[in-house]
Amino acid sequence: RATVEEVVATARAVVGPDEPPPGRSPEAEALGHWTSLSHTLRRQGVVVDAEELRRLPHDVELGEPLRSRLTTPPGGPAPPG
Repeated sequence: RATVEEVVATARAVVGPDEPPPGRSPEAEALGHWTSLSHTLRRQGVVVDAEELRRLPHDVELGEPLRSRLTTPPGGPAPPG
């Protein structure tokens, strides 16, 4: 019963920086998030700093099976597969 827009918004929320704990700023939390991703990539042989990574586009792409399920009205035909 979710829309494409809701799934995209949720995906962005769960993979982005967390809400900061008390006493920590949103900017500090975001920097920690991107730095952690940068370190993970570095261990895989991809060298990119946190600020560069932060500036890259971050798109959510839904596969056709999920998109079909989300756009099929309730009671409509079941998606293939």
